[in-house]
Amino acid sequence: MGVAMKKIILSIILVFVLVSSAFAQIFLEEGKININAEPGNTVSGSITVHNTSDKPLDIKVYWQDFNYVSPYDGNKEFLAKGLGLASAADWVSFSPESFKLPPLSNQKISYSVKVPAAIHEGHYGVLFFENRPQAAVIEGKGVNIVTRVGSLFFIEPTDKDKKAVISDVAVSGSAIKAKIANKGNVILVAHAIYYVMTNDGMVSDRGELENIYLPPGKNTDVTIPLKASSGIQTLVLTLDLQEGDSVVKEITFSKDASGNYQITKISD
Repeated sequence: MGVAMKKIILSIILVFVLVSSAFAQIFLEEGKININAEPGNTVSGSITVHNTSDKPLDIKVYWQDFNYVSPYDGNKEFLAKGLGLASAADWVSFSPESFKLPPLSNQKISYSVKVPAAIHEGHYGVLFFENRPQAAVIEGKGVNIVTRVGSLFFIEPTDKDKKAVISDVAVSGSAIKAKIANKGNVILVAHAIYYVMTNDGMVSDRGELENIYLPPGKNTDVTIPLKASSGIQTLVLTLDLQEGDSVVKEITFSKDASGNYQITKISD
């Protein structure tokens, strides 16, 4: 890597650090609102917004939809209200829509969710809190800094169906790959953990994967590295779906003297 490129990268990192530390001014106590929605009910609550800076802030509040995007590791696309795959925009109202927040102070924003008479799937969105652009000088250059933070809304039916299916299990080099599909009606937030057990019941390896954020009808691939010794062993893969729900898959495999893996049995 050339010296000029290194200087550019270091400059980008420096600007990011300066912006992150100097302008992280808005803090939310409630980063995620989970609502188990009864049909026809209205659910009310509040979000506490803090100004952590020594300057007053002009805050505007607005709603956007969001979709989790492939590879479903938590990245989102934000959309105008009503454009999300399962928008809750028409259900949610909030007040105030703008306010002034004095230095080192906080304010509660009220919200109300009016659930329709029938709710068959999860509905989602985010309530954003954004300050007006503020002028700043970074490395001698004038820039406008906009800070925004959001509170995610997960509005899901009380009889929601959380259903993950693990399929297409196969060896890929020195790893096992599988497909995770969401066959339910709400977003699955899944934490995958695994361990490898030898024939004599000893655990030879264990680990965990990054969280999966999988919308209904979508699927993604996971890869589990294998560090097994020769012989027959069993990989136990568990998807923790939260709220006491989980899916388990047991994959028995062998490794020969040449280091080649082969799956011999798959069971739930």
